[in-house]
Amino acid sequence: MSKNMTRTEAEALTGEIVKLQLERARINSAMEIKITNVRAEYEGRLDTLTTQEAGKVSALREWAESNPSEFPKDTRSVSFVHARVGFRTNPPKVEKTGKKLSWEDVLKNMQRDPTLRPFIRQAEPEINKQALIDARDQLSKDSLTGAGLRIVQGETFFVDPVAESAELGTAVVS
Repeated sequence: MSKNMTRTEAEALTGEIVKLQLERARINSAMEIKITNVRAEYEGRLDTLTTQEAGKVSALREWAESNPSEFPKDTRSVSFVHARVGFRTNPPKVEKTGKKLSWEDVLKNMQRDPTLRPFIRQAEPEINKQALIDARDQLSKDSLTGAGLRIVQGETFFVDPVAESAELGTAVVS
């Protein structure tokens, strides 16, 4: 049917599509208002609970750090009636030894130490796709296909409501 549609039928179908788009936008707007109101209702209480919890966790951590004898031998946790508390070992990470030291300084220092050189990544050649796109008019198709490349640009069908239809909140449907 779509290939044999007349312009009048296409105009009517466009009106129906715009009507659906506007109704979807109206419902999304109403939903966002409700979500905003729900957040406003609960955020204050959640912030208060989070602050209270952080204070209590801090106090419990201080107790745990001050009482290592409460922890069973060779463990970093202890069980209470309501929860198990303790210390988890985080994964190792690399940090600079000082805030004034830059990563470039660290790299230079590592390059001077033969035992640390294997831990320096060598940049791999990488295709600069944006530069290819920018220079596409100057590049030959043969060069691109010879390298196994092509530059493509698709298109997406759209239906944008006319401003008057959006303002009225209804679409013109014949």
